[in-house]
Amino acid sequence: MSSLLARIGRWSALHPWRVLAAWMVVAVGAGLGVLTFGSALEDDFSIPGTESQEAYDTLEEDFPSAAGASLKYVVADADGGAVTGADTAAAVTHLAGELAAVDGVASAPDPFATGTVSPDATTALITVGLDDRGGEVDDATLDALDAVVTAAEAEGLTVVASGLPEIPEGSHMAEVVGAAIAYILMALTLGSLVAAGLPLASAGIALGISLAGIGLLSHVVAVPAASTALASMLGLAVGIDYALFIIVRLRAELAAGVPLVEAIAAAARTAGSAVVFAGVTVILAVVGLALTGVPFLAAMGAVTALAVAVAVAASLTALPALMGLLGERLRPRGTAVTRARGNGGWGDRLLRRPATVLVAGVLALGVVAMPVGAMSLALPDGGSEPAGSDERLAYDAISEAFGPGANGPLLVLADVSDSADPVAAGQATAATLAELDGVAAVQPPRPSEDGSSMLIAVTSETDPSSKETAALVDDIRDLESEVTATTGATIAVTGQTALAVDVADKLAAALVPFAVVICGLTLVLLMVVFRSILVPVTAALGFLLSLGAALGATVAVFQWGWAGDTITEGATGPLVAFLPILVMAVLFGLSMDYQVFLVSRIAEAHRKGLGPVESVRAGLTSVGRVVATAAAVMIAVFAAFVVSGDAMTRPLAFALLVGVALDAFVVRLTLVPAVLALLGERAWWLPAWLDRILPHVHIDDEPEPGSLTVIDAHSPADAHR
Repeated sequence: MSSLLARIGRWSALHPWRVLAAWMVVAVGAGLGVLTFGSALEDDFSIPGTESQEAYDTLEEDFPSAAGASLKYVVADADGGAVTGADTAAAVTHLAGELAAVDGVASAPDPFATGTVSPDATTALITVGLDDRGGEVDDATLDALDAVVTAAEAEGLTVVASGLPEIPEGSHMAEVVGAAIAYILMALTLGSLVAAGLPLASAGIALGISLAGIGLLSHVVAVPAASTALASMLGLAVGIDYALFIIVRLRAELAAGVPLVEAIAAAARTAGSAVVFAGVTVILAVVGLALTGVPFLAAMGAVTALAVAVAVAASLTALPALMGLLGERLRPRGTAVTRARGNGGWGDRLLRRPATVLVAGVLALGVVAMPVGAMSLALPDGGSEPAGSDERLAYDAISEAFGPGANGPLLVLADVSDSADPVAAGQATAATLAELDGVAAVQPPRPSEDGSSMLIAVTSETDPSSKETAALVDDIRDLESEVTATTGATIAVTGQTALAVDVADKLAAALVPFAVVICGLTLVLLMVVFRSILVPVTAALGFLLSLGAALGATVAVFQWGWAGDTITEGATGPLVAFLPILVMAVLFGLSMDYQVFLVSRIAEAHRKGLGPVESVRAGLTSVGRVVATAAAVMIAVFAAFVVSGDAMTRPLAFALLVGVALDAFVVRLTLVPAVLALLGERAWWLPAWLDRILPHVHIDDEPEPGSLTVIDAHSPADAHR
């Protein structure tokens, strides 16, 4: 593989305009495709096979208006008076009629007819059922609804709408801010403004193509809207990092006097091999999300893998082409290349007391991870939106006027086809549900068109994302045998709240099996690379420490609100249900990158005859600063998304920021070297029988014939021999 990468790098450097033209053709084609066809991203978090989803499918057939998308309009008198006053009541009724007349609206009942007026008569709630389902609402319908609301507000009403969250178009300000900070960090590390711009150019080309490709792909397969933020974050971060590794190696070759084209080929052969290995690791981690059995997670993993793959391809082709164009301007002057070194001082201090450092580091990470035990998971709703947003205002208004459970009633579907008296069976079922603890209200049963089913709306006393509401869902399901015995009916719980509960439960149940798979992959992968048992075990344990601390910090900030509104903007509560498993997959890939980049250099020094402690010191000295810079670039990108992202993106970006920071600086650059120094020669022990059956992966600057090469990308000391 290394020789192939060298040939690709050399050819790209010799034919830069052809390579860049090919990338531009792909970029322009993808961009024109998105401009022509747009995207079809969706916010569908359903999981086929769950009880609530199966019941929802039945609901779509028997009660299509209840299964369709809906909007809630919270209406009040602008002067603070009662909505039951003659003039205000007439305006509210007129508003409901105008909403119902909009093309694309299935129903908008008068709140005075449905009884959805608050007990203090200050608020009315109009629920607008839409013809379209699954959130795919025509823009013209939404525009017409907005026009009706504007007219109602001119007549003296205050109207706040909630319902279908808009898929954010985004200004890409997060990517711009992250790239700017990354440029500054790389300029300081490389000592060259020109060289620092190349990773941004390479990553930018890859990211633009990836996002356009994801938009086009959404017309073919279901792609969650949230996946674009993850693909942007990870694609930009790894795209910059991988290009940085190659450029550092190139400048080392150039500093040693190697001709430009050969230096590019050497960088592609060495650092390029490491980039391929690192990229494949990240891709395997995110594609592994398919093992959870959750379709939208599998889709998120697939499109994120696409972004990483394009970033790797750009680093191996577009980057060498750009380097070929810039030519001798990339050759460092004086000692500029040595800026990539400089962790020797830290290594000396670390290795004086490795046991103390190890204990302190583990205890610190353990303390940060403690909040994980209180982690609560749910799908996002209006209560998770920033304070002051329309969604949050409507959510809070409904909670105050009608109780928190009114934001997401549970829908109980009763099959009464086998009951002797279907109407009586429905009424008896409703009465039984009303007796459950935690139930605030039960609406009268609503029969289907053929009378074989009854729909009963149950309002809980607690908000839709609370543990108490999830427990109520279980309690209702536990009633099935009793209801069947007394009425002959069978019941199932569905609706958006029950669907969210089942999704959260499914994702929580997938965490441990996925962690086992991830850690198993860690052990096997690193055992093959480093011919050791204890090095992979150390890597896996370090990953678990980083993961626990990242999730613990996220719980403290986004669930408990310890940082105030500075980061969360008032959007605190249960974490997004898929956040832990996404963080686990992404952090695994990134942490293994840093593990390989650092430990491969330590292993190489050990094979060359240095003792265990000296090998660790040599590894930290040669690659420590570049690994630190690469991690800082990742942190800068994630930090930009924490500041500029939406309510769903911020906690994910924050968890990745904390995870990468702790994994790179505490685990990989501190705890792992301390453990290797303490283990000594035992760190590199591998039973002979296991050595025989494992494939050989050679990690050195001078590969053995026929072996796969994963090279330390960063050591200027071994520039060209």
